[in-house]
Amino acid sequence: MARYIILVLAVWGAKVGAETLAPTAAPVVIPVLAPVEKVCPTIGSSLTGLELDTEPWAFFRTIQVKSTTQLLGKIVSVPSLTSSYALNDVHGNLISKIVNPGTFWDTTKDIYNCNDVKMGSLNYIFEWSNSWTNRYLKHKVLDASGTHVADLSDEEEEGANFFSSRQHMVFLKDLAGTSLASMRKPVGGFSNLGPWSEKLTVQIDSTSLNPLAPPMDPEFVALIFGNVLGMDSKVGPYWNLILNVIIYFVIIIYAICVICSGGDGGDEARKVKASASEEKETLLGGHGGQAQQKVENKTKSFWNCCSRRGSAVTVAPMQKAEDAAHDAAASAHGHH
Repeated sequence: MARYIILVLAVWGAKVGAETLAPTAAPVVIPVLAPVEKVCPTIGSSLTGLELDTEPWAFFRTIQVKSTTQLLGKIVSVPSLTSSYALNDVHGNLISKIVNPGTFWDTTKDIYNCNDVKMGSLNYIFEWSNSWTNRYLKHKVLDASGTHVADLSDEEEEGANFFSSRQHMVFLKDLAGTSLASMRKPVGGFSNLGPWSEKLTVQIDSTSLNPLAPPMDPEFVALIFGNVLGMDSKVGPYWNLILNVIIYFVIIIYAICVICSGGDGGDEARKVKASASEEKETLLGGHGGQAQQKVENKTKSFWNCCSRRGSAVTVAPMQKAEDAAHDAAASAHGHH
């Protein structure tokens, strides 16, 4: 029995010692891989022969980017609080986008690639005088690090005024003033409409082989030139014209109604008239006054707000009927 107990204790001690001396297993480390940015698509063309063609009846502003033989992509207005344009390839995949400022004190237009990484920006200095001169302000072209690498300007500033078109044909120049690319041969659209005049199609002319990046990148140049061609408008050319006509028509009609309504008399006259109507309504049991009120309300609608003469003619017969009823009621009261 004693031998059996000694044997059990020996086996247990050996097991405990082996577990104590066994090496601790190392923790498993799972490597964390950084997200790999997808490769943005391209329009697959150089600047030579590139053309921007605005779709006239598209509700949201849409500009086709074409070569001499095929469609390469589209620049489309992005629904947002500010005016933004996205450059997509022929399959609708995002290449890059430009975000225009929403306030006059914000003077930076940022350009992002398909991964939402900033590629560069356009920056200009706001001038109050430009509110009535309608000129294209000189824009600095900045790369992703904020370095000034080129300029975007309009050479046709002499005739710019309040009634001239808000659309401009611009040039991309290096810091020495040498032209790198430009918008040429504007055609289509409509002229002689002042600030609403615009052309629908332009060609991009590459005037230098300077390998400046990113401005000379075809996608970059097509996007910033398309942004100028679109004039920050969210809707297409014809829809923009139609909506402006409707807005100005409503404003003019409203202004005419306000001016005409101002000659109806002051508050005191309206109070006296209301008091007289109340007295007549009391004498007539309420029916006559209500009828008159209905007639007056009808004659003061939006579309005949200035037809005072018509209102007077309409109310006059009712007024005579009320006067006759009032006299009859007074006579009957006298007999009693």
